[in-house]
Amino acid sequence: MASAAGVLLYLAWREMLPALALGVAVAFWRKWVPLIGIVAFPVGLAMMLFHGADLPRMVAALCVMLIVLAKQVPWAQANLGRKQGGQG
Repeated sequence: MASAAGVLLYLAWREMLPALALGVAVAFWRKWVPLIGIVAFPVGLAMMLFHGADLPRMVAALCVMLIVLAKQVPWAQANLGRKQGGQG
C-alpha cells in the first residue's frame, strides 16, 4: 500500500495528502491498519472529482486503487471468511 500511496501522492498530492492523513487518523483510532486505504482512497478520489482534477490523473488514480483492491481479495477471503465462520 505504501507504493500505491506514493503514486497517488505524485498524481494528486493536494487531494491525497489530507485523505491519507484522515485514513491514518481513523486507522490509529480503530487500531486496524487497512483502514488507511479503505478511508483514504475513496476520500482522495472524491476530492479529486470535487476539485476538478483532469481525467487522465483520475483514471490513473482509480487504476492504482483497483490494483490495491484486487491484491487484497485473497487476504480478505481468508481472514474475513474465517471470522464469519467462527461466529456462526
